[in-house]
Amino acid sequence: MQISKGQENQLVASNNGTTKTTAPSKSIIEKKIRNYDYLKRNAQNEQALEIDKLQREAANFNLSSLAIYDQSEKSKYDVVIRSPYSTLYIKYDPLGNIISSAEQYKNLKVPLKLSQKIARKYPGWGFEKSIYSVKYRNGKPLKGKYNIRLRKGEKYKSVQFNVL
Repeated sequence: MQISKGQENQLVASNNGTTKTTAPSKSIIEKKIRNYDYLKRNAQNEQALEIDKLQREAANFNLSSLAIYDQSEKSKYDVVIRSPYSTLYIKYDPLGNIISSAEQYKNLKVPLKLSQKIARKYPGWGFEKSIYSVKYRNGKPLKGKYNIRLRKGEKYKSVQFNVL
């Protein structure tokens, strides 16, 4: 059995044939997961798996792998993470903590609740394109919005929804 980092601090105790599992305390989790606040704030929003994957990549990015990284300097580092449909602009402090991010995801699956809301508000219209933009600033509320282009026959309509 492999133990993942998220499981290594769990305690299992056995007493009279029953097993109890105690999850690690929140403070242990926060210390073990780099950029916990960034991941926690983004996880509160229903989003596509591709978004989760890229945000985890950003949260765990190793600054020391950069040729320009100098631990003795108090510089900030701007890193761009790209995939075929996404671009993340991440600003890190010298310790690898995320200061801010500006992220854009194109044509990924729209959350179910939002797609149902759009279907009720615009019956007969179909999804043509979607762009999800999210901005993170350490210590500030997350800002996210969907820009969606709808199509009905030869007609097009653009709509915008704030999701956070």
